[in-house]
Amino acid sequence: MAKVHITLVGGQPPPVYIGIDDSKPDSIIYICSDTSKKEAERMKSEFFSLVPSEIIEAHPVDFNEIFLLAEELVEKFDADELIVNVTSGTKPWSLIFFKVFSRHPNCNIIFIDQNNYVWSFSGKKKYMVEFNMDIHLKLYGNCIENNYKEFSAFTEEDKEIAAEIENIRRSNYKDFNSLTILSTTQSNILHNYNLGIFRGDSSFPYIEWEKPKNKNQDGSVLMVMYSRNGEKEYELKSPHVVDLVFNSGWFELKIAIILSKWKKSKEIRMNCRFPFRQGIDKNEVDIIINTGNKLLFVECKTQISQPTDIDKFHSVVKGYGGMGSKALFVTDATMNDMAKNKCNEYDILTFSLKDKDNRPVDLNLLYDMLDAEILKINKR
Repeated sequence: MAKVHITLVGGQPPPVYIGIDDSKPDSIIYICSDTSKKEAERMKSEFFSLVPSEIIEAHPVDFNEIFLLAEELVEKFDADELIVNVTSGTKPWSLIFFKVFSRHPNCNIIFIDQNNYVWSFSGKKKYMVEFNMDIHLKLYGNCIENNYKEFSAFTEEDKEIAAEIENIRRSNYKDFNSLTILSTTQSNILHNYNLGIFRGDSSFPYIEWEKPKNKNQDGSVLMVMYSRNGEKEYELKSPHVVDLVFNSGWFELKIAIILSKWKKSKEIRMNCRFPFRQGIDKNEVDIIINTGNKLLFVECKTQISQPTDIDKFHSVVKGYGGMGSKALFVTDATMNDMAKNKCNEYDILTFSLKDKDNRPVDLNLLYDMLDAEILKINKR
């Protein structure tokens, strides 16, 4: 008796992959439409090329055609052990395949939810399967290998420097921002050169930087700004000081440290750079957290200056993380009502480190919110 896995294929690949990987079948039947055939072909070639399989195109909504196909399959595999995954695809597929295969004496019909739980209709039970962050991203056509930094790579020295950078910022917001928030041209210079100098509107203030020559050395930054007593120099050294000083890297590390203390943080990746996708520009996500059963995408900004920042973040999460992933937008200052409302429309969680009176907020409120929201099912 062979173990045959029949899976309905729609636009969300994770439940298709999870069902096959969990059941370890002898053969696979992919049921797809003309629009989801590409997903079935990619699943077959990239993830389960060693398992004998067949791709069958079905009409997405014609009940008669769908019934005929289901009847043919249930008769063809009458003597086999069947697993039928009704999670993906169209609703008519799910309804008809459930009805037809329910009469098969040796068929386990399964459904996989956004929290990585496999629900077995036959056994009336559920269980959670292991979540793999890299496979989840690859299922959406993304590979970020060598294009991110592990949170664990940041040293205690880096964390101390990040706090010092935040204090320097408070001493002179104008000079600090003019030196550390880079233009596209400056960002390219920073990316392509190991040392350099950036100046403000005139020759003063200025910032000099030098990247570490190897993994065992520190980078260095010299900032010269105005202060109440005149010119003030700040010398900073740590392994990742250059990454932390520019473009609010210090704030991203601060948020990563906070989120690392959340009990559901299994793995934290920072500065995740994604490849180009059709309709989506090449993007960088500040933080992605593996929570054990889904991904939490985190955007970090001291304040939201452009509403398009929210639109862009939403597109990235859906395009690269899929329907089941969660999104969190964290700001330093209190988020304005417009930004909050827009995040709510997109089901993006929000949290600000300061209240409207600029007082620090209890971080337990963040952890409680995440605990309450992380397992909720996202809207389509």
